[in-house]
Amino acid sequence: MATSYAALLRGINVGGNRKIHMADLRDLFAEAGCGDVASYIQSGNVVFTHDAGEAELTAELERRITDATGFEVPVMLRELFEHVQQRASRRCRDRCAAVVGVRAA
Repeated sequence: MATSYAALLRGINVGGNRKIHMADLRDLFAEAGCGDVASYIQSGNVVFTHDAGEAELTAELERRITDATGFEVPVMLRELFEHVQQRASRRCRDRCAAVVGVRAA
């Protein structure tokens, strides 16, 4: 079964530098064998599914992006369930801390 991932690309589309159009980025991910590819505005955040492991897939995506753009882009992958779970946990911790009147670390 394919794993759902969130890819966070660092340093693209900031201040008009290192531009990558999201349609091109989605195509690049699809060409790498990713399924259900979707991007979020011009942020460089992409969600998708793939059967490969995180380390192998990160290296493949970084290589493809470099080949397509001519510049290196660090890619951070997170399993989507893990990413959502971490964010929800943080929000819950912050809300619980507010209710009892303490500051969350």
